[in-house]
Amino acid sequence: MASTTTSEVELAKIRVPIADCKTFELPAAENASDVTIGEFITVNDCLALALNTGKSVVDVIVCAYDIPKILMPCRGSIIHVGESLGYIKASQILALNVSDLTVVAFALETKNASDSEILVHFNGLATQAWIGLGGSELEMSLDTTL
Repeated sequence: MASTTTSEVELAKIRVPIADCKTFELPAAENASDVTIGEFITVNDCLALALNTGKSVVDVIVCAYDIPKILMPCRGSIIHVGESLGYIKASQILALNVSDLTVVAFALETKNASDSEILVHFNGLATQAWIGLGGSELEMSLDTTL
């Protein structure tokens, strides 16, 4: 029987076909040395899940930045459907959003305090500016004029 690698386990947590995810290609030459399959990586202003690794400088790394359903590690107390979840970069897990975390997902199911994973809609667009800065340090404004 073939063994299952950690990366295969991480990708198996995606609960929709990869075709339903939004992806981009990253030249492997830019990040090939440190990227592993199933790892969340930051690419400029985006947080994305690496779906493969580049084996040479001509390869590309396919990254998913919008995943409609994925089971992700999560910590904390009870989380209810629809609540925003923040990303903790150091441990690559989600937690109930507080002011110093970047919102990258919302809960698609209720998580009990003893659960270690939660089904979420992940969207890592435009997060790099907030990762590590903290929400309280970032000021945003919206132009509501038409």
